[in-house]
Formats: sequence, C-alpha cells, structure tokens
Amino acid sequence: MVQSSLPPDILYITLIKLDADLRAGMYPGTRFLFTAHDEVVLTCPEDIAKEVAVWLKSKMVEAFEEVLGPKLGGSRSVEVGGGPSWGDIEEWV
Repeated sequence: MVQSSLPPDILYITLIKLDADLRAGMYPGTRFLFTAHDEVVLTCPEDIAKEVAVWLKSKMVEAFEEVLGPKLGGSRSVEVGGGPSWGDIEEWV
C-alpha cells in the first residue's frame, strides 16, 4: 500500500495523472484504492511498491506545481510512504 496527502485541487489533478498512466499499462497490478480527505491510497505488488511510491510522488509534485508553481512545489511539497496496511505506513520518499 502506498499513501500520501494533498490539497483538494491538487488531489483531483493527481488522480487524473495517475489514471492516465495506469490506463496506459504502467505498474501492472497497481490499483487506486481510495482517497481519504487529502490522501491518495494505492495498492500494488510488494516488489514494486517503492517504485510506485516514487511515481506517485512525481505525479503529485507535477500537480502541485501546476496549481501553485515551482516555487511552492518540488519534492519537499509532498510526503509519500508505504506499508502493508494503512495503519502501518512509513515515510519512504
């Protein structure tokens, strides 16, 4: 499970970006699970979880920068983590 948090407009843009990549066949076995408030939760095969976390973060940063610009975006604007369940999430990237 891979999870992170975002403001609403950025959340919607991120979901569109994630959906486009998943429909194009990226990260087989990865599925959107749900959003909770400002979080995106995906499920994926364990062996690609960290790769999926990096991808998720990149899409979130892209969306962040589209809405707020590069000065407020960047890798420090988003936290992404993963774990075996939502209650056991650790920060990864």
